[in-house]
Amino acid sequence: MSPVGVRRALHHVYSVCAITLMATGLFLTLPDLRAWLIGGYGRQILDIHMWAGWIFLAAPPLALALGAKRLLRFAQLRLNAPGGLSWRKVHITSSLLAGFLLGLSGLLIWWDPREMPRWLSNLSSEVHLWLSWFVIAELAVHLIAARSAIVQRARVLLGLAEEEEQETAPS
Repeated sequence: MSPVGVRRALHHVYSVCAITLMATGLFLTLPDLRAWLIGGYGRQILDIHMWAGWIFLAAPPLALALGAKRLLRFAQLRLNAPGGLSWRKVHITSSLLAGFLLGLSGLLIWWDPREMPRWLSNLSSEVHLWLSWFVIAELAVHLIAARSAIVQRARVLLGLAEEEEQETAPS
């Protein structure tokens, strides 16, 4: 698979995982909303949330295994692009940090709370909750910033435009 294909596949997996994690997380946080919208208070939502979390954690190592050298080069080009601090650099850095911390805090929440200090269990829950709201806000900004790319991709999928593959990052 080409580096562009690996990047695009990783983005699609992350998109599906992020939407699934946000929806199931919202239902876990607001059980009355879950009961009103889909009925019941079952554990299936928690299981879906946990599996989406595992996929979210497994996707980057898998993508790196498929195209590590070129993916790292692409990230380096984007982060070292001339022009100082930009939305893209802040977004990439904050997304990587938030994803790592969400995964770590999610693993700590999943861990048996009797096997860790209470303060760590409480801290991981708080960090997970606040980072979730941060990611929801960041996703909204991401979609606004990427609107032209989204429109172009939709046009390609509908057959209204030719696909343009980019190997290097735009500055």
